[in-house]
Amino acid sequence: TARGGGHIQFSLSYDGGKTFVVIHEVLGHAFLNGPTTSNEATILSYTFDLPRDIPASDKAIFAWTWVNAVGSRDFYMNCADVAIRGYSKSLTGKQMTVVNHDGYPTIPEFNGNYDTGLEHYRDAPTVFVAGDGSVLGRVKLPPTPQAPAVSVPPVVKPTPVEKPTPTKVVNALAHPSSPPPPNPTSGGCIHGTQACASHTPGYRICIWGVYSDVIPCGANTKCRYTGPDSVVCGW
Repeated sequence: TARGGGHIQFSLSYDGGKTFVVIHEVLGHAFLNGPTTSNEATILSYTFDLPRDIPASDKAIFAWTWVNAVGSRDFYMNCADVAIRGYSKSLTGKQMTVVNHDGYPTIPEFNGNYDTGLEHYRDAPTVFVAGDGSVLGRVKLPPTPQAPAVSVPPVVKPTPVEKPTPTKVVNALAHPSSPPPPNPTSGGCIHGTQACASHTPGYRICIWGVYSDVIPCGANTKCRYTGPDSVVCGW
């Protein structure tokens, strides 16, 4: 029975079974071609190449291990003594994953999720072993990084900026309280008319034939004509 497949690894040990280095693995659908409701194994053998940097040894141990996807939480392992011919002095690889055993993590039933427990395989330490059985080193890799949380800043509603209201020139002198003199055009302009200043952002008002001093426009505005004899301070 394939027990829903699961994760399997093939490993080698050079120190009598104390340390195993993974040389091949099938994660997820062991013994099966993919997700299936059948419990019958469709793959009964695996073929793979040994690493090029494998050391020679007459006392190596070959092991295959299996964590089933369905049923009671078990850890299966079979071993065989093997002799290896090679030229390298050391082998580097992931340390064999052990789960569902006393003192080790438990991988729950997959329940259709064949990524279950993969973190124990991806985050396994890397080990360096020699053909004479010595362990040259062991490095614990950092955990598999998770996708960073994205912080979305709050939406800030922009504050509308009000433009200054154009200042309309009010000609209080156009209708004086006292009657005008007999000749309102005795000067160089007609009483009450308005004109933009030539070189400054302001205007002048004609008072009994003489233009007044420049009256400045408001901030960020300038004088413009709205008629032949009237002006407004605007944009």
